[in-house]
Amino acid sequence: MSTKDDCNRLTGQFLNDCKDNNLDVDQNFAYFFIHLLTRDARLGLQKQESNICSLMQIRKNALELYTNKTDPTMSNLLMMYRFKNFRELNINYMKQIYEANFQKKLHNLIGGILQYPETSTDKQLDEMLYKIQVFIIACYNIGDPKNHVLLKQTRQSLKSVLSRGDLRDFVLKKRYHRLEYLQRLTTTVCGILIYNNCDPNGERENMRDILTDIQMAKTNTRESLEAALEDISRYITTGIEAMGRLIRVDTKDKKVHCKWPIEKVREINKYVILFSSYDTLVKKIVESFEKTEYLVSLDQKKMDCIIEKINDILKYRTAIESQLVFPHFKYLSELWTSLLLTLSHLAELNRLKDMLDACLTNEVKANFRKLLKITEVRRKVIQKEILPTFDELIERTNKIHPVMTSLQNVEGNFQNYCALTIALTNGLLLPAAQQKKLCEDTKFLFGFANMDFAKYAEHHFDEFIHTLKTTIYTSVDLILLFGVADAILHEDIVTEQKRRKGKLLESGTQTEMVVVNDLTPSNRINVTWNKWDFHRETLHLAYIRKLQTRSQQTALSFGTMNAQNESLPFGHGTN
Repeated sequence: MSTKDDCNRLTGQFLNDCKDNNLDVDQNFAYFFIHLLTRDARLGLQKQESNICSLMQIRKNALELYTNKTDPTMSNLLMMYRFKNFRELNINYMKQIYEANFQKKLHNLIGGILQYPETSTDKQLDEMLYKIQVFIIACYNIGDPKNHVLLKQTRQSLKSVLSRGDLRDFVLKKRYHRLEYLQRLTTTVCGILIYNNCDPNGERENMRDILTDIQMAKTNTRESLEAALEDISRYITTGIEAMGRLIRVDTKDKKVHCKWPIEKVREINKYVILFSSYDTLVKKIVESFEKTEYLVSLDQKKMDCIIEKINDILKYRTAIESQLVFPHFKYLSELWTSLLLTLSHLAELNRLKDMLDACLTNEVKANFRKLLKITEVRRKVIQKEILPTFDELIERTNKIHPVMTSLQNVEGNFQNYCALTIALTNGLLLPAAQQKKLCEDTKFLFGFANMDFAKYAEHHFDEFIHTLKTTIYTSVDLILLFGVADAILHEDIVTEQKRRKGKLLESGTQTEMVVVNDLTPSNRINVTWNKWDFHRETLHLAYIRKLQTRSQQTALSFGTMNAQNESLPFGHGTN
């Protein structure tokens, strides 16, 4: 059985185990979880060929890991999965969602306005006018629809655009014309309200102060992100310094000096990887925040410019044509909508950070500090250093032959860590002091602790690259940190699709199938053929010949190949 079959089987078993233990689990996360876990050298398949015992052990490891939310590997898996599935990080996606919700709210509120008949009385027209006011306030989130002062302002703005005669004409329109007209009317009146409340003498307390809300949201978000990055940076530095005191790589003697067993140092390394992953994800949130902040500044400048333009138009004129000023009011309402969108996006960024914080809890950080204290005490028991050679460490790593993709797929801060140390110690993260390009054909850079490390990796390039790739692709933590999870899952999906469709796609081009199909009679009921039987048989043979041409993958055009010997007829030449 292949590894892909094992993963699919284990995924189903894992879902059943969670159900039996009353554990909530997302099916997509189960797929993500199992497919990465099986690649881990310690928790997954030790060899390419699996057996019942190894599969049962993985099943047990998966359930134990899933139930232990304070485990750094599990926290990393949950954190990365939630981040990758948080589509609201992209403001363009947020815009689509916002517009869809806007249209939905529009149609929900507009029904009460469109119900009035053509023969509406003056009382009914007043009711409809009131509903239009509420509709404008609610549709654009201008303020509280129950605020009588805001309703009065909206009524005044509405009457400056729409008279009672216009209302009478409005109810005489077709339903779809009413809807279109009402949308244009709403944007115009909203712009007038925004313009009037931007006046220093306007009653701003009755209308929502969107700019103040955004400024407060920006300040709170920036402070929260900066505090998170500062805090996690201290944890990363503490962990790396602790590992640096326990491990030292000597390229001259080709040995690694260990004051504490590498396997036990790896426990500290798991926390460092978790903290580094959190740091990477928070920095991506910061990038998105800065883009949103820039969009807010642009919208504010545009709004100031439009207001100045309207002031210039109204300054020296008593009678203003609607065609001259109304487009500016409509643009103001569009800017208002854009500001509401950015405010919602800032709220989503804070929600995403809270989701990451829920994975990296205070309990996880406390366990890390406790582990450092225990390690510092116990390592003093070892009087003599452990000195494994490079060959021993490399041989131990390369026992497993995982499915690997190119190192070009790695993302994030791969160059910030010493690649040689990662390869030799099976994944320990120590800082890189310099970066070097080992292959002239690519622009890919490797990080190294010093020039001696870089020279050693260059002299043993093939062995170094193979060991480094094996180390990364056999560690769930490194797969998540260096961003190769998507490439691995994509490779699994493509391989599975090829395996499922391969036989089906190729079955029509097999010679044996052609012979069988060729001998199948066209008409089993009547052996006397008519012209339609010959017509069907001709189409059947043409289809077979088309499959033969495709299976040969020849450059010869269809119709010039001799079906008997699959060669060109005598006297024909190729182009």
